[in-house]
Amino acid sequence: MIQRLLSGLALAIVLALTAALAKGAERPNVIIFLTDDQGWNDTSVNQGLPKDPQYNAHYRTPALERLAREGARFSQAYATPVCTPTRVSLLTGLGPARHGVTNWTLHPGKDLGIRTKALALPAWNCDGLQPRGAGSKRAFETEDTLPFLLRKAGYRTIHVGKAHLGATGTPGADPRKLGFDVNIAGGPAGQPGSFLGTRNFSMGKADRTLWDVRDLDEYHGKEITVTQAITDKAIAEIERAKADGKPFLLHLGHFGVHTPIEPAAEFAKDYEGTRFVQKERDYATMVADVDKSMGRILDALDRLGLAKDTMVVFLSDNGGYAQRVGGYFPRNLPLRSGKGSAYEGGLRTPLIIRWPGVAKPGSLVEGVASVVDLMPTAVTAAGAKAPEGIDGRDLAPLLRGEKAADRALVWYYPHVWGNKGPGIEPHAAIRRGDLKAVHFFENGKTELYDLAKDPGETKDLAGERKADADRLREELLGAIKAGGRELPRRL
Repeated sequence: MIQRLLSGLALAIVLALTAALAKGAERPNVIIFLTDDQGWNDTSVNQGLPKDPQYNAHYRTPALERLAREGARFSQAYATPVCTPTRVSLLTGLGPARHGVTNWTLHPGKDLGIRTKALALPAWNCDGLQPRGAGSKRAFETEDTLPFLLRKAGYRTIHVGKAHLGATGTPGADPRKLGFDVNIAGGPAGQPGSFLGTRNFSMGKADRTLWDVRDLDEYHGKEITVTQAITDKAIAEIERAKADGKPFLLHLGHFGVHTPIEPAAEFAKDYEGTRFVQKERDYATMVADVDKSMGRILDALDRLGLAKDTMVVFLSDNGGYAQRVGGYFPRNLPLRSGKGSAYEGGLRTPLIIRWPGVAKPGSLVEGVASVVDLMPTAVTAAGAKAPEGIDGRDLAPLLRGEKAADRALVWYYPHVWGNKGPGIEPHAAIRRGDLKAVHFFENGKTELYDLAKDPGETKDLAGERKADADRLREELLGAIKAGGRELPRRL
């Protein structure tokens, strides 16, 4: 009888271990491929709205086309108007009105951006994202981040490339303090000194070394872009995780296609003879260089037998650069304006997710998605539990074709990012259903748009639908105050 009990116990243990291993095998590796300043239209992939064919047809992004064929595209995906708030939202699942990192960061305790003469800039968390106990009075401190949570779930957590999460000299400037096991090239700067190995990825100025890309010394003096150098590093880390039998999170933060606009020579001939000005041709080569990186990552997953076990996410950190002076003007049409703006051209981003067994290949998801959704999506897929009370939600149901419940998306940007242009002024915005309200703090005006009928935001409906405009403005300002943020005050 004892022998039978022992045999039964042994069988139960074997079955339990088998179930645990099976559950572990179902947990996907996660690759988040994040580009910088790449506009909603700046690929050859159709994101669900008509594009300007004369402009967009000249992009060559075959790897992204492959990703879209094998995964799902989102027609209505959002980030924030500028980079650091998006990056913090990606890791925390919280919007800027909640985490308070409302602008890009660099120096500790220093407010950045252009001041207006009419408004006092409210306090914001200019030291960026920090681990608990960092001690900054102007930071968002937490360990409920995507890398911390996946590390606890048994994942190797890898950061490669641009970080731009915490101010220089603070713990959060190092991704390893934010839950990553590995950090390659990530620091406080928002752009590289140069994209070119022949320039050592540096501006070459003694007083501008903060922008030198770290950890890539072996590429100095070589004919290689920083885009391909960090891709080399990322693939090596994938190979290492595979060899060690570890599920992994790879946060591949590309510096491209941010300024400085420096052509990737490998692709220059592809754009010779086009009608576009030289800067636009140079920009297109940088887009192609980023696409090559994606192709190399997908090929590596195939070679290592990891493709079916890996979720691959592609997105940008804000709307297209859309510089308004000089000859360089990426066109976000039909979306209005670009980076730094309250309008769709500043907020909407390409989003493609390849997730075998979940995302239907070649599908177009019409439901609204946000960068805040990526953290709970990845954490839930890993078999862990996302924190209570975050703004994001799991995207798996949308990817399976289900409809999502209504919710509000809130943006809060009480700053001025850069050049003048449509919507580039202190603002907040809210989207609920198909309606979007934009509130400008300097003149107190609230605009209202129906994005289903007018994604280009050409007709302000606030006058004829005053009740809707008032209702959304009150919900918006209430959400900002509930998040603990101050509103700008007039001087």
